[in-house]
Amino acid sequence: MKKKIFKIIYISIFSVLVLESAYLFVVPVFLNKYINEAYIESVSAQKTNVIISCKNSKIKTHILPYLSFSLSNLIIKDKQNGDIILNGENLSAKIALFPLIKKKINIKSSAADNIEIFITKDENGIYNFLELFPSNDKKGFKTECKNTNLLLNRLQITENDKSF
Repeated sequence: MKKKIFKIIYISIFSVLVLESAYLFVVPVFLNKYINEAYIESVSAQKTNVIISCKNSKIKTHILPYLSFSLSNLIIKDKQNGDIILNGENLSAKIALFPLIKKKINIKSSAADNIEIFITKDENGIYNFLELFPSNDKKGFKTECKNTNLLLNRLQITENDKSF
C-alpha cells in the first residue's frame, strides 16, 4: 500500500516537472516562432488604424504565471497619413497569464527607453491617437493596469496643432 502511494506521489511530481519544463522552455520557442515582427505588423494593419513596425521581438515565460515580451525600434504610424505617433528604442512588459482566460490583459510592469510621442490635434480639436485603436469589438480584451510599475527613460512628448 505504501509503495502505491509513493508511486502516485513520484508520478505526480514528475508530471508537474515535465509540464513546468514545457511551459518554461517549449512555449517560448513556439510563441517566438509564430509571433514575430511580420505577425505583429500584419495583425496591427488588419485590426487597428495604425502601422506597427518593430525589431527583436522576444517572448519569455517565468516560473510564476507571467509572460514577458520585449522589442526594440518600435514605430507606430497613422495608417491614413503615415505620421509617426510613437517612436521607441526598447520596450518591455510583463503580463499575468490567468486573466487572459477571462479576456483581460493585466499588465504587471512595463519599461521603455527613448520614447518619443507625437500628438497632433486636428481642426476639430481631436487628438490623432483617439481613433487609432477602435473599441467596437465586443468580444475583445479588456486591459487592466492595476498596481502596475511603469519605468520610462528619456520620454519626449511633442504636440503639433494642425488646426486652421
